[in-house]
Amino acid sequence: MAHLYHMGSHGVPRDREAALHLFSLAAKRGEPSAHSALGYINLRRRHYARAVAAFRRAAKLNDPSGWAGIGMAYLYGAGLPQSDELGAKVRLDLLDISSTSPNRISVVHS
Repeated sequence: MAHLYHMGSHGVPRDREAALHLFSLAAKRGEPSAHSALGYINLRRRHYARAVAAFRRAAKLNDPSGWAGIGMAYLYGAGLPQSDELGAKVRLDLLDISSTSPNRISVVHS
C-alpha cells in the first residue's frame, strides 16, 4: 500500500506522507525494502544523513536496493564522500548475488 500511495497509482491518490508513515511502520518491523524506500525518499528530500542510515539498515538486511542506494550516495557524494571508485564497486558487486553479504562488501563505513 505504501508504494501505491507513494506513486499515486492503481486508483490510489498520491499521498507521500501516508507512504512515509507506512514505510516507517514496515521498517520498524524489519522489512528490508521499507528501509530502502525510506532511503530513497530521504535522498529526494536531500536529507542525506537519514538516507544513508536507511540504506545501511537495508544493506545489513541484504536488501539489494539498500546496497544500490549506498552506491548512489558514493557516486553523487550525497551523505558519503564522493567516490566514483567506491560507488562503482558497490553497484558492480550487486551483479554477483553472493556479494550482497555485508561481510563481502567492505566499503560501507559506519
